[in-house]
Amino acid sequence: MTNKSINFKSTYKASEVAEYLGLKHTGKDSFISLCEKGCDAEELGNYFKLLTSRSEIVITRRYIGKRKRFATSREHAERMSEPQRTIDFRSMDSIEAALGEFQKRDLERLQKKLKKIAVDIQKLNNTNLVRRIDKHKYHPEVSNLPPLLNYYADKFIKLMLRETEGIGAKQKPDHTRFMKGLYKYVRDNTKEWHDALIADVLNEIGPDSKDTEQSLKEWRNRHGIIEKKVTRKNQNL
Repeated sequence: MTNKSINFKSTYKASEVAEYLGLKHTGKDSFISLCEKGCDAEELGNYFKLLTSRSEIVITRRYIGKRKRFATSREHAERMSEPQRTIDFRSMDSIEAALGEFQKRDLERLQKKLKKIAVDIQKLNNTNLVRRIDKHKYHPEVSNLPPLLNYYADKFIKLMLRETEGIGAKQKPDHTRFMKGLYKYVRDNTKEWHDALIADVLNEIGPDSKDTEQSLKEWRNRHGIIEKKVTRKNQNL
């Protein structure tokens, strides 16, 4: 499916939004059915768009000047030739997207390197030459640099390493967050979970998706998205 940024109009019909998402068969019928049961086509389409294999939106500037007037066609064409900003809404679902050119092992190497550099800089700061240059304390950054490097190595990189344990293709935190949002939206607007309909749409939108009604029910149970049982004690409150 061609990756585009969403720009639905509220007047779009469910069938038009379904086609925009690339739905043609059972997925299209299921999407329309969800809309008929109470979901807004635009909002529902946004949730499914965020669950596609790549959820990147290219940001281009459409406004000119302080008053933010709309750009003319010529001005917009010039803007399109400028570097564009891309937002990946599921960047935490892969280590590559989250860390860019770095790997987890690179962080550990960098941690050791920073600590060594901090020691060397501190030794250099203790030399007579540095003391002479900065005897009036005009360069506070010089003495502040070693503790800052140690802080980055001992605190911040450790925090990054801890955070990497909860990201990646196995955990998929962004996918989980958007799935929870989708289910909450569908439940709030239709009063049901509609696992089968959601599975139909996901299987057509995502080429790698192999969801079934049962697998989505199991997914909901694992993530606590279930019916809250009303006990006799709660009824009496």
